[in-house]
Amino acid sequence: MADELCELARHLLKREPKKPRQATLRRAVSTAYYAVFHLFGEECTRLALQGDLVRKKARRVVAHAHIGKLRETLRQRRLPQPWHFHEDEAPCRSTLENLRRMTEIAKELQEARHEADYDAQAWFSRKDAEQQVRRAEQAIRLWDGLRKHADSCQRCRRALQLFAAAVIFGPRRHVS
Repeated sequence: MADELCELARHLLKREPKKPRQATLRRAVSTAYYAVFHLFGEECTRLALQGDLVRKKARRVVAHAHIGKLRETLRQRRLPQPWHFHEDEAPCRSTLENLRRMTEIAKELQEARHEADYDAQAWFSRKDAEQQVRRAEQAIRLWDGLRKHADSCQRCRRALQLFAAAVIFGPRRHVS
């Protein structure tokens, strides 16, 4: 769904080539945020909750009831920190850096969406809206890279699972 939402945001940007209306640009910004929002919901339930039936039921709950936890994580502009790894269990530095970057992008997208959806005085240029769509696409690419790397690195897979659990259930200080 994330790719489809980015595609829709791009379509909105191209819809009015000469002088786009603010409503169109605002909708593109909001849609870019929701691409990443749904990516987090889908991927976090997939990683943290095993089994298709459990995931299917949990996805909707995560998307609504637990979004406050994601919002708080994003508001703090940091990753949930549910882990304290022993040196031999730590994920690759690039995994942690990419998770941090994804969280920063999601926060920026959330702020732009709030402005687009709730601030009647806000004004967006086509360039502003395109930048938000590019950020959403970047977050999706980062996540795809994280998933591919985690397929071959058990420590990084565990870090992604812990990140997902922290997004869904809220951060914890220690994980055994």
